[in-house]
Amino acid sequence: TDGSGQLSFADAGGGTITSASNMSNNRVLTASGSTTINGESNLIFDGSKLGIGTASPTGPLHVNTGSGTGNANTVFIDRAGSTDYSAISFATAGTVDWSIGHNTAGNFEVFEDGLDSKTRFTVQTDGNVGIGDATPLTNLEVSNSSGAATIRISNESNIVAAGGDLGIIEFYSGDNSNSGDSVQASLSVIQPT
Repeated sequence: TDGSGQLSFADAGGGTITSASNMSNNRVLTASGSTTINGESNLIFDGSKLGIGTASPTGPLHVNTGSGTGNANTVFIDRAGSTDYSAISFATAGTVDWSIGHNTAGNFEVFEDGLDSKTRFTVQTDGNVGIGDATPLTNLEVSNSSGAATIRISNESNIVAAGGDLGIIEFYSGDNSNSGDSVQASLSVIQPT
């Protein structure tokens, strides 16, 4: 304070802030030049919630990226180098349970306990997807290190008549030379009679 109970601001050289602009409840203050403080309309803190790009944050961190396309409308998490990870981690009482991020190979991963050795889901830079496999060699590879890998196709209908389809896998071709883009074959599992 300035000795009179009033809060005053000064720059590093001892100059006094002489004006304040755009002031409103809960706005974060920033300096503009050496004599002005601004209330940021796109940066709000109400004591428990921080809003970036919104004046009404609804959670501990609320980011409104605005309209448009491309990187300008994303939350940007940058890693220092290609041998580093960048991720968002989800924890319980300070212990990381799951992380979603970017590994040293440039792949997108979901990993358990914040450890790349416990990768559960991978999308490689070539588009291959691995479930239980961090280095899938095909479009989709499912692996289980402790037994048979299982893929379940579930029909939740309570009304599957005898002879009706329980599940179908379709084989689609984008080849326009013959019959055109269409399902070329399918594998169907039939409800037993």
